[in-house]
Amino acid sequence: MRRFMRAGVQKIIGPDHQDSTRNINNQGVALHQQGKYDEAEILHRSALGDREKALGLDHRDTLNSVNNLGATLHCQGKHDEAEIMHRRALRGREKTPSTRRDATCRNTLGETLLDLKRYSEGEAICRRALAGREKTLGPDHRDTLLSVNNLGLALRN
Repeated sequence: MRRFMRAGVQKIIGPDHQDSTRNINNQGVALHQQGKYDEAEILHRSALGDREKALGLDHRDTLNSVNNLGATLHCQGKHDEAEIMHRRALRGREKTPSTRRDATCRNTLGETLLDLKRYSEGEAICRRALAGREKTLGPDHRDTLLSVNNLGLALRN
């Protein structure tokens, strides 16, 4: 069914159109949220490949796909590959800073580092993610509180 939906969208607006790639990315996010990580990985890799070709390696949408793929890989237990994706996303984000996006990349990288049992490095990244989220979202935002939790996990370990 998903292949049919993708093929239908691509047939109407073209495979390289940004709406087509955005649709693939959003389907991957939805599958990730449903815990269907294998299917999500396929769509995230597809969206990432399309965005790299169409937009370049450092475009914000490409970096969004890199981070999404990293999150899915993390949930699959593929922590080494997830770390590579998260570091790539963060390096790209730091070229054109956006504190909110940087904090999201740091938060996902921090989670991965904690799962890799690299607690000191994870703690440092989690602290930076928390500072960025407190600055842009405020202390009571759910994403800020997620960063508080991640820092707590780092400190506990």
